[in-house]
Amino acid sequence: MSKIMKPATVRYNGPSNEKFSHGKCYEAFFLEYWEGERDSLHVRGNDGRVTDFNKFEDFTVISDEDNLLNDYEAIVKCVTHAYDGELFDLNYDSLYKAIGRDKDGM
Repeated sequence: MSKIMKPATVRYNGPSNEKFSHGKCYEAFFLEYWEGERDSLHVRGNDGRVTDFNKFEDFTVISDEDNLLNDYEAIVKCVTHAYDGELFDLNYDSLYKAIGRDKDGM
């Protein structure tokens, strides 16, 4: 049975808008790459929906007990032709940065 991960808690520092209120804390789930930079945060906003493409720099991490917003990354090599021409230039024999956890939580 896999462990249920606790979301990180982040505080929004940007100006209040429809999605977020300045100074309010939110649940964060994942920090992903966008256009080569790892700066896109997945956050549950004011409406309860989780959205991505939220700038990490607009938030301060308050807690991250399960290390969801970790800095671990690996260089991986695509070993299949299954994605050729299908997914944003993910192609056989090319190298990519990857983040995430394996079956052992690493």
